[in-house]
Amino acid sequence: MIMNIGYARVSGATGQEGGLETQIAALESAGCERIYSESISGKNKNRPELQSMIKALRKGDVVTITKIDRLARSMSDFFKLTEEIKEAGAGLVSLDGAIDTSDSSPCKDLLWQLLASIAEFERKLIFQRCEDGRARAKSLGKHLGRHSKTTKQQDEQMKLAHDQGQSYAQIGKTFGISRMSVYRRLKGHIEAKKESEIHCINNQKS
Repeated sequence: MIMNIGYARVSGATGQEGGLETQIAALESAGCERIYSESISGKNKNRPELQSMIKALRKGDVVTITKIDRLARSMSDFFKLTEEIKEAGAGLVSLDGAIDTSDSSPCKDLLWQLLASIAEFERKLIFQRCEDGRARAKSLGKHLGRHSKTTKQQDEQMKLAHDQGQSYAQIGKTFGISRMSVYRRLKGHIEAKKESEIHCINNQKS
C-alpha cells in the first residue's frame, strides 16, 4: 500500500520557528498517514526516527517534509538521504515547494540541486557569523573556551602567591584563569607541602 509519510525534526531548542508541533500539524494537513518526528541535530547522521522511516519505505511511497533543512543540514547529507529515498522507490516532497522528486523531470532535478546548494550556503553563512562573533568577543577581551596552559614560570609564581596566603580567586584573577584552574595547577604543590609539614612534625616528636 502506497503511503504519504511525513518527517519532522527540530534540533532540540524550545520555542524555535518550525517546532515539532507546527511541522506535524502541517504534515497532517498535507495528508501524511504516518509521521516520524524527533528532536535531534541535523548534523547527526544516526537519527533513529529517520533511519526507521527509510527502512520502512516501499516503492511508490512519498516522503513529505516542511523544509529541506528538516531532512539535512548539509548538501552532501541531503543528497545522500535523497538517494536512499530514491533507491527505496519513494519520492520526496517539500511543502515549501523547494523540491518534488515524486514526479521527476530534468528541470525539477536541476532546481533541486540548486536549492540544496543554497541550503548549504546558508548554513555556512550562519557558521561564519558565529565565527565572526567569537572573533569580536576575543578582540574585546572576552574569553571563549578553555584557557591555554600556563607556563612553568607562571606556575612557580602561583605557588609563591599561594604560599604568601593569596586565595585561589585572587591568583586566578592575576593570571586570567578560573579558580578551579588554579586549584588544579596547585594541587600537587599543596599536597607536597602538607606531606613536608607532617614529616617535620613527626621528626620533632621523635
